[in-house]
Amino acid sequence: DGIRDVERSRGLGDVYKRQVFTGYTHTQPAQPITFAHYLIAISQALERDFTRLNNAYEHLNLCPLGSGALAGTSFNIDRYHTAELLGFDNLIENSLDAVATRDYLLEIVSSFTILGSDLSRLAYDFYIWSTNEFNLIELDDSISGTSSIMPQKKNPSTLEHIKAKTSHLFGTFSSIFCCLKNIPYTHVRDDAESIHLFWESVSQIEAMLKLMNEVIRTMKVNSQIMEEKVNRNFCTATELSDELVKREGIPFRKAHQIVGNIVKEFYQKGLSSTDITLD
Repeated sequence: DGIRDVERSRGLGDVYKRQVFTGYTHTQPAQPITFAHYLIAISQALERDFTRLNNAYEHLNLCPLGSGALAGTSFNIDRYHTAELLGFDNLIENSLDAVATRDYLLEIVSSFTILGSDLSRLAYDFYIWSTNEFNLIELDDSISGTSSIMPQKKNPSTLEHIKAKTSHLFGTFSSIFCCLKNIPYTHVRDDAESIHLFWESVSQIEAMLKLMNEVIRTMKVNSQIMEEKVNRNFCTATELSDELVKREGIPFRKAHQIVGNIVKEFYQKGLSSTDITLD
């Protein structure tokens, strides 16, 4: 499902590849991009997340059968054959390692946590952009909430849940790590405490993916406002500096100063970048 979601985000990139959009750094208007450029950046981060999970599966899908309590077995068994019958890719060869290791839990949950962090950062951007002040996107009524006393409110509740669940994910990783860090490298019951934490992390990341899928599937992009902001917020100023360098041979430091002074003056006069003339 995750891979299909990534493919779908590429499809969204096709939809918005001509949608002019302000790129932000430090939450301030920086340079113009397209909304597709932003969405594809997110999709590439998600692809790395799914690669981590696939790699974690390779370390997980190894057969411990035949290890006994820790020292193997004296019965004449074929461990490779039983591993094949059970659908494992290979063996955990050392019998003590087979009963002692739980690092696959940390690897999977850390991958979940990194994925959760990427989803949370996406949720944060949408959270800001859905405000009345930005108004770049609008969340669907089906994933929004209202206020108990203020009837005009449309709260981005789903995004808040996604951001909060990232904290829960980190909590499960931290708890599993603390369970495992100071126990003997053999079979002990301490590690059993980490199992229910693992399933809690599975529940959290599944919910986050489902919620974010609904956000993207149903949200409205305010294209006209995106273009209006690009024309008003001076995010094209860097290109103007570059043009002074390329066309007039002015050193970039000087071009940076010239354009910075123009922007300052136009801000004070209530003008926008579209009011800048060649003169």
